[in-house]
Amino acid sequence: MHCIALRDTLRSTGLDDQATFSAAWAQATESIVEPWYRATLSFDRHRLAEIDAEIRGEPYRPEGDDWDIVQSIFFAAGQDPDCLRAAMAIQGLVRGPEEVFAEAAFFEKTLALGAGWRDAPPLGPNRSELMSIVTA
Repeated sequence: MHCIALRDTLRSTGLDDQATFSAAWAQATESIVEPWYRATLSFDRHRLAEIDAEIRGEPYRPEGDDWDIVQSIFFAAGQDPDCLRAAMAIQGLVRGPEEVFAEAAFFEKTLALGAGWRDAPPLGPNRSELMSIVTA
């Protein structure tokens, strides 16, 4: 993604004026790459906190609802082809969550279908089950 932004910036500005190139490159990095970086950082922090909570035997209840929204679309992906395509677009870095959820009707659909993600059975063993498997 960053390499393509560099290529496009070089094509549009060239290297003759270094100040122009530097400003355009900074702008491209900020507008194209930084949103993905921030989203990835947020996801990773939430996921690590969720793992830590699971180890402590506690539910993960973050402030705000961005984690719930992300989990909702991945849960809804198992029930609806539109949600599956949208979840894969986010995961594949094709479309950002802001773009995916820009249509209010789709956002509401995702929240409705994904509402039960916290109550869904896990896709694998919980920690105590895993520990008993490992120590058997």
